[in-house]
Order: sequence, then C-alpha cells, then structure tokens
Amino acid sequence: MLAEKASFTESGLPKILQDKAIVLAGELAWPASEAVLVINWLEANRQEVVGVELWRDMQGKPLFVASSDYSPSFDDQITSESIAWCAHKARVFVARFRHERDGLFNICTTEPLIKTNDVNLNVDLHIYSRVQLLTDKYQSEGAHYFDVGYIVEIYPDSKYEVEFSDTNGATRAQIVVSEDEIQVAPEIAPAPRRQELVNRIEDHKL
Repeated sequence: MLAEKASFTESGLPKILQDKAIVLAGELAWPASEAVLVINWLEANRQEVVGVELWRDMQGKPLFVASSDYSPSFDDQITSESIAWCAHKARVFVARFRHERDGLFNICTTEPLIKTNDVNLNVDLHIYSRVQLLTDKYQSEGAHYFDVGYIVEIYPDSKYEVEFSDTNGATRAQIVVSEDEIQVAPEIAPAPRRQELVNRIEDHKL
C-alpha cells in the first residue's frame, strides 16, 4: 500500500519522501536510496534514528530480514553528537544491504513519522514564514536539501525569495524558489530524555 494512503503532514516529512514510502502493517519502509534521504532529513531535524530494520513485503506484511547492530547509550540526554552518530550508523546499515533484492528499510525514530492530522503545511506561506528547502538544485548557491530559512519576498506565480543564515546570523544564501521546492519547516520539539526513548523502543518491539 503506498504511503499516500496515510497522513504524514503533521510530521513535516517532505512529500517526495512520503510518496516513496510503503506502509506495511501500519509501519513505514523505504527503498535504500530514499531511506538514506529520510535518515538525512531526520538528522537535519534533530531526531535520533534509534534503529533500522530491513524488511521484504510479504503480501502487505513485513518479513523481517535483518536489523542494525547499533543502539544508542541510554545514560545521557540526546545531543547533536548522538544524533549525528546514530544517523551515520543508520546510513552504514542501509549501505550494507542496499543491493538486497526487494529490500525495504524501516526506520525507528525518537518521534513517530505517521500522524493523523491532514493539514496542508503550505496553505499559509507568508513573509517571514520559516521554511525548509526540498531540493539540492541550489547547492552551488549555498543552499542545500533540508536547510531551513525564512521567506523575505513573495513574487507572482508562487515564487518565494528565501534567505538562509549561518549560526551567527550571517546570510549564506538568498534564492528564489517555487512553492513545490519548499515547505513550512516542522517545529522542533525538545529532545526527549533517553529513558523516554527506551520506553518507546520497548513499545516498538511488542
């Protein structure tokens, strides 16, 4: 069943990745190349990837093949370093099995990706909206996939000028994009404590 049958809009997952997902027994899985993009998006949005499973689609149900051989240490608060480390290990796992025939990768995260609120995130783009870039076509101009910036000008034909700044507030890119190249950036919740994450993982295993 294609992922468009489910609703992802509240999670902020880009539509290009929503449309590539497969829903098996109520959970999501992606082919290898899209799974890496999902991992990159999660890392960019400060969600820790706590594990990856390799599945095959068995008549609409997941057939378990393998699981990642890493797990976060649960004694500290989630940090930028732990998020980056877990994303790296997740990408290594996907690369290891990328040639597995009919392989699909389920990604377990600190926050669920499927939501039930069917809302169009781009319905109210306006000046100073905080948006996320959904393409890598502007990397030569300093703006990359999943970068977050602010709309500074709106033009006819659904064109938007977006400014991207570095951590010091200095502008590093200012580009004009189409509406389908951006989305309202998802709100970033405070990272959960690791004990909360342990509980979520245990629930996921049941």
